[in-house]
Amino acid sequence: MNSKINPSVLQARVRELDTNIQNGITRLHVKPELKVMKQRWGKPHCRTFLIIHWDVSTQPGEYDYIAVFDKDPLSPFDYIPYQFYWVNKNRSNTIITDVVLKDSTSYYAAYYTYLRDPVDVDHCDFTPLEIVAIHPNIEELPAQDDGLGYSIQPHPRVSPQDVNMEQTKEALTADLDEGNYQRHDPYLTASGQLTLDIGIDLNLTFDLNWFHPNRVGMWDYVAIFDRYPEDADDFVANQWCWVSNHPNGNYSTMINFDRSRDYYAAYMIYDFTEKKFVIKEVTKYYTRSHWMTELKDSISGVRLKDLTIPGTHQSACFNMTTPLADAMNQTQSQTFENQLLDGIRYFDLHVEYYGKYENKFWFTHDKWSTEVSVSSFLNLIDTFLTDNHEILILDFNQFYYFNDCSVHDELIDMITDILGDSMALVSYSQDVTIGKLWEENKRIIVAYDGKIQSEKYQNDDRLWPTIQCEWPSAETLEYAKINLDREIDLKHHGIWLLQGIFRPAEQSTVSHNIQDLANIINPNLSQWMEDDWIHKNINVITSDFYLGNNIITIAIERNLARGRAAQYSVV
Repeated sequence: MNSKINPSVLQARVRELDTNIQNGITRLHVKPELKVMKQRWGKPHCRTFLIIHWDVSTQPGEYDYIAVFDKDPLSPFDYIPYQFYWVNKNRSNTIITDVVLKDSTSYYAAYYTYLRDPVDVDHCDFTPLEIVAIHPNIEELPAQDDGLGYSIQPHPRVSPQDVNMEQTKEALTADLDEGNYQRHDPYLTASGQLTLDIGIDLNLTFDLNWFHPNRVGMWDYVAIFDRYPEDADDFVANQWCWVSNHPNGNYSTMINFDRSRDYYAAYMIYDFTEKKFVIKEVTKYYTRSHWMTELKDSISGVRLKDLTIPGTHQSACFNMTTPLADAMNQTQSQTFENQLLDGIRYFDLHVEYYGKYENKFWFTHDKWSTEVSVSSFLNLIDTFLTDNHEILILDFNQFYYFNDCSVHDELIDMITDILGDSMALVSYSQDVTIGKLWEENKRIIVAYDGKIQSEKYQNDDRLWPTIQCEWPSAETLEYAKINLDREIDLKHHGIWLLQGIFRPAEQSTVSHNIQDLANIINPNLSQWMEDDWIHKNINVITSDFYLGNNIITIAIERNLARGRAAQYSVV
């Protein structure tokens, strides 16, 4: 669920679901013990804002939210504009609102959970568990300032246009030397959420990202624009954030992901000479459907094992046969066609055999079936190779219910019948250059782990061994990083794969929801690739829900640099 989706919109979506699913939504059954306080913020805000705290001993409901009203809350949707907060998306039990306390206004705070509607028994509805009338004499928290009257952080919900920057402490010691600016390379990714009722939310939204989040100015901000930004204030309404409030370098917007429109990420700082916010960096969101072809002159001399190739883990698991399989087994939100369009060039493929059906081979994830057939995929790849000059790797590495050698033969028959003329030969070896693959028009590497089990194809030079990789089980993100570092530092002799995914052990208490785990590791993957691993050789790298990271763009930049180095190296 998008953390900024309007409660009324969400209710409309949920009401379209089956009644049993609605009844299965988790909700809170105890009083949340709301406590509303006020807090004075120092310069440049110079205002008193409402702070809301709640205290419950049990897990909040899946769709619980808190809202602030300036009148008696007769409807759960009559809150002050934008003053709603999803409890499960808040990292603490405290909300900093941007409601400025005024003595002449009556305020209310209400906590809503999702319960059966007592009037319309066929539906559930948002029901208040607690409503608190807010009085001017509520408890006042210590002022949010540095002791000298200045805020120690920007208010997260007060926009740059509403801040008098001449009243900040930075205005006293403004450094006019722009040479001190640290680049942050803002960029856009896209992510979704998983909920227990509707599974993977395919209505992805853009995320704003930036590098070096520990070296930002206190009043720097990033924003998303729907046309090339000429003015720092002209971003999409409310789609911005103060970067100093987000030390992970990532912020979710409300803008729906859309390849057909132009979107830009921009990084702004305040210029004390011009006395306004100015744009320092702009990055457009691109699809990368021809990135190899566009780099042809640069990467022709690069060996296959030295190229950085973006891929997807469990590539076919974007369309599972049952919603129950979503949380634990769906790994992608994009179809094969979109993966190709976005620049994915390695595909991790697991196949299940259905001998009783005419269409016998389907992709799967640990025996959880997808609705994606192998034949449809191979035909798509064949069309893509005809229409484009990209190079692809298909890695068939796990097989289910292949109880006879003839089953492997049958699958390989299909692969070679459709793709045989384009399949690169194993005898080329991992040292083959990208240029040779283009010259020979052998632009697809098919790795097949069941080759030895085939009667017809054991010695077929078109079937490569499966790509080397390690399973990255780790209890925490920190340990996942340690494992990835260790894998990168090994001496690899052939084509190898780094699995940029986060998977706790089966007995772990950490969520096994793949979407949530991907949302944790994906922003970090981008940071690690640009910082920790910038001088490390990485061959194939895969991820779950790949739109949530910037690996494709980073891979392209790495390959461009690698190509330039190859052009000047002594052969």
